[in-house]
Amino acid sequence: MYRNVALVGVGQLGLRYLEGLLQSNIQLRLWAVDITHDVRKRTQQLLSRASPRFSITHCESTRDLPRNIDLLILATTATGRVSTLSQALEGRNVRFVILEKLLTQSSAETEEMTRLVANVSDVWVNYPRRLMDWHAVLQEYVCRHTPVHGSVIGSSWGLLTNALHFVDLLEWWTGSFAQEIQPHRDFEWFESKRPGFLEATGTISVKFADGSHLTLKSAPEGRRPSKTQINVHGKDKSLRVSECDGVASGSMLPRPITGSLTFQSRLTGPLVDQIFEDGTCGLPTLEDVIGTHELYITSLLADFRTQLALDGRLRIT
Repeated sequence: MYRNVALVGVGQLGLRYLEGLLQSNIQLRLWAVDITHDVRKRTQQLLSRASPRFSITHCESTRDLPRNIDLLILATTATGRVSTLSQALEGRNVRFVILEKLLTQSSAETEEMTRLVANVSDVWVNYPRRLMDWHAVLQEYVCRHTPVHGSVIGSSWGLLTNALHFVDLLEWWTGSFAQEIQPHRDFEWFESKRPGFLEATGTISVKFADGSHLTLKSAPEGRRPSKTQINVHGKDKSLRVSECDGVASGSMLPRPITGSLTFQSRLTGPLVDQIFEDGTCGLPTLEDVIGTHELYITSLLADFRTQLALDGRLRIT
């Protein structure tokens, strides 16, 4: 039996999703939605190397999607994500949804997103470290030493874009939710290399319900080593994770543990197979993460308004 999977947004990340979908063990009818003219050529190149159990229909609008969708993957940028989700769901029976972060850019959009997916069976948010074997092994050690003090430090590593990935990682590792997220006085906003979006350097502090803390720091280029390192301390034990070098070490571990960040194209096939086999997956649900997401955007919007005397949506993705 074929499953209808709609992929909305076939940019750089969307293509990685598509590569992964074509590794699924399930028969899939894929619907790729993107207004970019060369999407058809790129997807056909991928399809030519894939199993004949897959088909791809190209759409320039969500209006062209089928009425019944088994899985909707929204891989667009945060700008317009809620309106795109609304268009994709309107008049359709959608069983499962996977959303990319940043989920929304304002509290009003968060409320609207929650309302839109009320009738969807399950909605997950793609924090991919939760699917990675290496990080799952490390979670077994961190959870024995809570509460912990963690830090992620580097230079120009995309603090605003990537911060929630590490907040979610510590929520997963500790089993405790963030309660407070606060930018420090060294926070400096600037225009991102991606037109229309913002980035920042500086420090963000996060407090968790179990007493754990996380410090996220991105220094301007040239003032700190460029490699980002995760450090965790708890109960007189330590853990150091260099994702760039693929090694975790420290007294929390019996020995150094090597691993790597798994590409989205490698994660998606098994992820989709699990969803269709038993209706579950390793990603957090929208309900799991929406509170932390709201803490994050409201704290940053408050700082944004203070420094730049502006308001509206948080222009990060």
